[in-house]
Amino acid sequence: MIMCAPKNLIANSCKHFKHMIGRISFVLAFMFLISTLSSVKAQQISGTDWENALSSKRANITVVYYPEQAFAFKDARGNYTGVELDILNQFFVWLKNAKGINVNVTYREQGDFDKLLSSVKNSEGGVFGAGNITITEERRKDFKYSPAYLNNIAVLMTHSSAAELKSLESISEVYKSYSAVVHKGTTHVTTLNNLKEKYFPGLSIEMANSDDEAIKEVINNSKLFTYTDLANYWMAQKDNQPVKRQAIGDKTTEQFGFIMPKNSAWDQAFSEFFNLGAGYRSNIMYKKILMRHLGNEVTQMLEMALAQQNQSKSNK
Repeated sequence: MIMCAPKNLIANSCKHFKHMIGRISFVLAFMFLISTLSSVKAQQISGTDWENALSSKRANITVVYYPEQAFAFKDARGNYTGVELDILNQFFVWLKNAKGINVNVTYREQGDFDKLLSSVKNSEGGVFGAGNITITEERRKDFKYSPAYLNNIAVLMTHSSAAELKSLESISEVYKSYSAVVHKGTTHVTTLNNLKEKYFPGLSIEMANSDDEAIKEVINNSKLFTYTDLANYWMAQKDNQPVKRQAIGDKTTEQFGFIMPKNSAWDQAFSEFFNLGAGYRSNIMYKKILMRHLGNEVTQMLEMALAQQNQSKSNK
């Protein structure tokens, strides 16, 4: 004879089973949350804060840099160099000589510009970001900046076969069959969007993962144009690439600075370093760094942009 279990026993068993499943699901979800938080914490970059560096005379510094020819790269001998990293190295030397602080530096390459910004934003203490990062009021909400180490010229770059642009007002007519490409996450996106809104409403803008990628697309497609840094244009021209600078589109108001997490106090040290004497940027060693990595022509143009900006300030 087959005995049938009472209905209430089955119901109670089902309730107990559901309760057990619910508890197991909760435990698994909790364990996943803890694991995720631990992973995020492990990935967070940190360094010695400024106050501890002053008191202990030692500092562990992490430099997160965007790899870019002439500005931040690892050379064939394994040395970290370029305009930005050489300036930071002089800053570290100054920390030793002026403050007695022995600095241990770790370099972390980050080839995604957006990830560079987010990793520094979420870091703690002695962490610096280097990536030709334009100083903007919007970014000041998330970062602290060093004083500007370079004035930039943003260049409107076309294929060498493109007609010369006489005025921005005529761009939609002269380049009516053109599209634009730009490095995502940079201020060049804003510059192009402003150009589109003001002069070229029908302009199609596509995003690239780097300035190099955007420049290559312009080289390979004569119906594309981009905005890029003067140094990037100069290097493409130096390599005999078919590119042209449309001078009417130059933007000379950009400045580059090193970024730090918002709660960092290292901006105090940077401020002192950059404002020594007549200012770090008037120092012959600074000039040599620019000349070594950017050459005479670009150095002169960037220094001219600085002089123009200083003149503009004095006239206000």
